[in-house]
Amino acid sequence: MKTINHGLFKKQNLIYSLLGALTLSLYGWKVCPFIEQVSFWRLAVEFGVPLIIFSLIAGPGKSLKTGLFLDFGRYMVLAIILIPYYKWVHHFPTESALKIMVGLGCLGLFNGLDNMALFEREYFFKNQLRRDLDSHDYFPVTKKILLLVTGLFIFTTIIQALVLNKDMLYIFNNKESLTTKIHMSVMLDMFYTLGFLFLFSLRILFTFGQNLKVLFEFELKVLGNVNQGILHETVPVVSNDEFGIIAKHTNEMIAGLREKEKVKGILGKAVGGEVAKILMDQNQEDLLKGRPMKVAILFCDIRNFTTLSERMYSEEIVALLNDYFPAMSSGIEINKGVIDKFIGDAILAVFGLCDGSSAAEDAFKAAEQMLKDLKRFNTESTEKLEIGIGIHYGEVTSGIIGTPSRFEYTFIGDSVNVASRIEGKTKELKQSLLVSEEVFNHLPHSISSSLHNVGAHALKGKSKELQLYGLKVSVN
Repeated sequence: MKTINHGLFKKQNLIYSLLGALTLSLYGWKVCPFIEQVSFWRLAVEFGVPLIIFSLIAGPGKSLKTGLFLDFGRYMVLAIILIPYYKWVHHFPTESALKIMVGLGCLGLFNGLDNMALFEREYFFKNQLRRDLDSHDYFPVTKKILLLVTGLFIFTTIIQALVLNKDMLYIFNNKESLTTKIHMSVMLDMFYTLGFLFLFSLRILFTFGQNLKVLFEFELKVLGNVNQGILHETVPVVSNDEFGIIAKHTNEMIAGLREKEKVKGILGKAVGGEVAKILMDQNQEDLLKGRPMKVAILFCDIRNFTTLSERMYSEEIVALLNDYFPAMSSGIEINKGVIDKFIGDAILAVFGLCDGSSAAEDAFKAAEQMLKDLKRFNTESTEKLEIGIGIHYGEVTSGIIGTPSRFEYTFIGDSVNVASRIEGKTKELKQSLLVSEEVFNHLPHSISSSLHNVGAHALKGKSKELQLYGLKVSVN
């Protein structure tokens, strides 16, 4: 309970103390047929001062139930202190003293229930109270409301019966000396007590109703956040009813979504964001079957890398590649491409996984950006690299291949081989970038006009020659 707002706690206790002092003082001054000699202001001071002192020194309990018992006990201790005082100082009849005890007990119970509702609401907002719900603990809201209403009704009836019994005994024992005024006082006594109990019972029902409203709105807010992909907030499990079960399952769902996002983030770094989404959204059977699609394939390789490797230490090669790959990857990623894999010093990227209509254009723009980024890289690196880029557009099959214990998501098909073979021709044709006729035909005129036909060329493993197009001004 250390996290509870003690200011709210003391403020509510103070309000109950003031209401209690007012209610009991009015009762003693105008209602109770046994008390006439004490003025309202004296009663107000004698009830108010101890009630306020007790409210200020009281602290919350360690749990909701403990707090309820402490609040009730605080008022009963006060009643035990005040009853002898009133009997000895003001010579109150025993009936009046007992009614004071009953009145303070009622205030303590209502104050405790109100504080319990306040603490519960604080837990909602601080999202702290946690419970592991068990099916055996399930207690529906309807039963709780019925129990609360029934309990308040029984409590009210018992208190009213006690008051009526005391008044009837007094009337029976003093039949000869009764006056009309006393008869009216007895009637007023019963109606006053009933009104007091009724109003405070309504207050308790309203407070717990507000708690249900707050919790329901809180759950709706968290679900709304989940719908928007915000997963940092959970619902406090504060009860063993329908709201507790909904909160428990909501939190389990959020935990699962967090885990999915975590896995997706890790996969995104391993295979790219778009591929990670495919892996997470498709079932394993479909992934194993593979999915045909039309895409643009970009293959990029460092020229003379074998010679470079011979004269450099392996640690230097690793460091060089770890600087080179990020520089090349940014152009691919900003143009909606997905890096399928790094093959030694080579990069295999695919465009058009989500929207194939601009795949060829995206791949070409990525290649242009890569060539620009290479210039920047070479100005900062001790090694001056040259690359060749080949792009082809065609059908591939995407899916997972490998063993049950280890597999990878990749793109298989003749189009991948063609892109690799086109890149192999860049050095021979002294071109930094070559694209196939399929790519050229899918490019808008504003881009295709920057290319020229470098002729039909035989590619390794292909029976037919392929028309290739290169930049009118080679960048390398």
